[in-house]
Amino acid sequence: MSTPDWLWPLAGLWPLIWKYSTAALVIAALAALAALFAPLRRAALAALALAVLGTVAYSVGVRDEHQRMQAKWDAAQLAEIAKGASDRAAARRAVGAGVPDWVRADGYNRDTWPEPRAEPEGALRRP
Repeated sequence: MSTPDWLWPLAGLWPLIWKYSTAALVIAALAALAALFAPLRRAALAALALAVLGTVAYSVGVRDEHQRMQAKWDAAQLAEIAKGASDRAAARRAVGAGVPDWVRADGYNRDTWPEPRAEPEGALRRP
């Protein structure tokens, strides 16, 4: 039996689902223990508090790691855009003088098109 194709995009979520569902079961069991058994109430509530704090700490760690990776991705994307702009300028300087006039006047020549303007969302659109 093979894994269905719709399940593969969720593969990265299974560790989170597993950890959160395990934490939820532990918290529910400790809450039931505290509610049902009076002699164990103090120990169960202490363990319940530790389980809740551990789950919150794990959640904060996951969020912080996501934010760190997003910032790293954004920085790499900006560096790639800047490198592309400098490479384009260098190519125009290198090729600019050697292009015949009939090629420059060609309307289908992309080198003669105006520079694209960046929209507020960051999307590029040809004028």
